[in-house]
Amino acid sequence: MTDYDELRTCGSGGHICSKCWPFIAVAIQVLDVALRDDFGFQHILWVYSGRRGVHCWVADEGARLLADDVRAAVVGYLSVIKGTEGGLAKLGMGQHKHPALIRAEELLQAAWKETILPQQEVLKEPEHYQAMLKYIPDEEIVQQLSAKWAAGGQGIVPGGSSRRSSAVSACNGSLSVCRWNELEKTVNDKALRLQFDNQREKFRKCLSDNIFAYSYPRLDVEVTEKMNHLLKAPFCVHPKTGKVCVPIDPAAAWEFDPDEVPTVQQLVQEMNEQQQQSGAQQQQVDGWKGTSLEPYIDAFTIGFLAPLTSSNKAALNVKAKQAAAEQRGHRVDVSW
Repeated sequence: MTDYDELRTCGSGGHICSKCWPFIAVAIQVLDVALRDDFGFQHILWVYSGRRGVHCWVADEGARLLADDVRAAVVGYLSVIKGTEGGLAKLGMGQHKHPALIRAEELLQAAWKETILPQQEVLKEPEHYQAMLKYIPDEEIVQQLSAKWAAGGQGIVPGGSSRRSSAVSACNGSLSVCRWNELEKTVNDKALRLQFDNQREKFRKCLSDNIFAYSYPRLDVEVTEKMNHLLKAPFCVHPKTGKVCVPIDPAAAWEFDPDEVPTVQQLVQEMNEQQQQSGAQQQQVDGWKGTSLEPYIDAFTIGFLAPLTSSNKAALNVKAKQAAAEQRGHRVDVSW
């Protein structure tokens, strides 16, 4: 989450909460579908780091054997944000988006209005909306909206109304959503007055640039490229928070709550209480059963470990049959 510190309004550093979790949730969605659909990987495990981020384990044999330069190429394909300059994200995408970016944009747009804008309210305070308006390549629009919002302007509802009594309430109580609606409408109205189609398309791109700059996944390039970097294994414990690094179901990433992740102290207490209730004199081998860790272990076993084991067994059987066939082919007939 520290990579989002210049964007999020709820905290910084090691802070993570339900308000900034949508940045992580949409990142999981975007990257998971890219790894599966674009690279064909099947055995993917998302693991909460125990503090402020997530790790992605790709266990397919083809992924595990990739050399560093090939891993770097995968990172390059998945990376859009290439640093910052002058307070703006340097976006590595041209005027015409690659199909993978078009797919990602659909996920980002949904998350943008439904969760990120309402939770982060990045268009509420001057320091935040001024940063976002830097992406608008029209000084007239920037000055117009800056002055309006500084005077308390509440934006518009999707239908276009700007009545103070209706705007925010119609945007699910989010001032930033209403102001984003106004920004969209202002940019689109200006684009319609441009002469050529390519001019209109290029001008409207500033809206897409805003969404990508604020919500596209930010990868740890060094850790991803190099085989010698360490990653936290599933179910290890973060030394600072005491939280267990639990798996995350990508289909339920939006429901995941980092504040609900079990800690070591919590698990010890739960197991002690179970032991006292059962009257057992010796702790069971599977002492985690019945604790708040159990659903995570079940999900890991059923959703990741079992399919991976089955796939590995099938691959070993294929290799064994191929080796046997080669051995039969190399036999020399010495009969006479």
